Amino acid sequence: MKKFLTALLICVLSASASLAAEPPSPELLKQKDKFSDIKLFEARSIYASEKANAELLKNYAKNPASYKNDQLFPIAICYLTFKDFTKALQTLQKLSAAKPKDIIVYRTLGSVYFLMRDLPNSVEAYKKAVELGDNFSAIFCASALIVDKKMDQVKPLLPKLEEFAPENLEAMNIIISYALQTKDNAAEKMVENAFKKAKARKLLASATPQSMGLAFSLYRARPDLWPTDMLVIPARAAALFDQWPIALDLYQKVLSADPSDTVALRGMGLVQYRLGDITAAARYVKEAYDKGDKDALVDGVDLFLLSKYPFIWDMFKDKIDFENMSANMRAGLIQYAADNDKNADMFYSALKGKNVDELYREKKFAAIIKRGLDRYASDPRAREVAAAMYKATQK
Repeated sequence: MKKFLTALLICVLSASASLAAEPPSPELLKQKDKFSDIKLFEARSIYASEKANAELLKNYAKNPASYKNDQLFPIAICYLTFKDFTKALQTLQKLSAAKPKDIIVYRTLGSVYFLMRDLPNSVEAYKKAVELGDNFSAIFCASALIVDKKMDQVKPLLPKLEEFAPENLEAMNIIISYALQTKDNAAEKMVENAFKKAKARKLLASATPQSMGLAFSLYRARPDLWPTDMLVIPARAAALFDQWPIALDLYQKVLSADPSDTVALRGMGLVQYRLGDITAAARYVKEAYDKGDKDALVDGVDLFLLSKYPFIWDMFKDKIDFENMSANMRAGLIQYAADNDKNADMFYSALKGKNVDELYREKKFAAIIKRGLDRYASDPRAREVAAAMYKATQK
């Protein structure tokens, strides 16, 4: 249930939220004067701190009358993060009365009803969002109808689902499910047309574990519906559920048709790693990178950190942007270098750029950095890192 809730909240909070260079932080939950601007509070990054969420709910419980009904959206989402669906529903009902034409409110209401297994009210709330112009809610509405075994009511939503299916795996799954269950030739044609317009990378980017699991089941039921280039989707799903021989077979089919498919090349890297051929795994990932998929660099570094094979590091080290690397990648490289000799360049390079101060301030990780400083104390860069670490911890 926890994974399902997380997946649904991600959908609810990202369906129409715009991407920003710096995602809004939980600090926004302290700005009560802005609570009535619901769009401002869509980003899931706002609710990343359990402590901040609990603090807001505590303040609300002390004096709920001090909050206007149109200020209750952040309150409702905080209740959702603690899986208190009843209180989330109560606040959303007050909010919907204050904002009877707000799409975000009705979409969220639909999701809360769904989580409470009140499917009829879930459908009605999603339909209201669709009526207000939120076509994306048609996906959620159709999902609720399918769970409620009301497939006949899905048909009017199909045109809207077809619009999103090329880039949204849940929408694609629904029209495939409809075609399979109704044996409707027109629906099968809709699936065919959607796949022709689809981009596998975008479908995978939209996926949740639940939608991947359903896609795998739908592929097993009707493999003939899936074009060769789309087989990377059930292949990724097979890998997700440890069905490695199936994943291998599907990726091989894709690469036989198109040796330059970088999604399949990266997928083969994962499969070969899990099957024990580290060299082949590195070769596939490197090929994906060389063919233009720069995100494959992350796979390469992950493969190195998992395998601890220096030859893999040598394949990718000259391609890394140390200044802008993610905190997770940075942390992994620092720890590896701190624990293994002859990696001073890796250690000091990973300690430059963004996200470093937060590592200095994390007590457990600071101990790892100190271990690395001890290991490479003779390096002239040690003094600079020690000074930066001291400065960061004094803030």
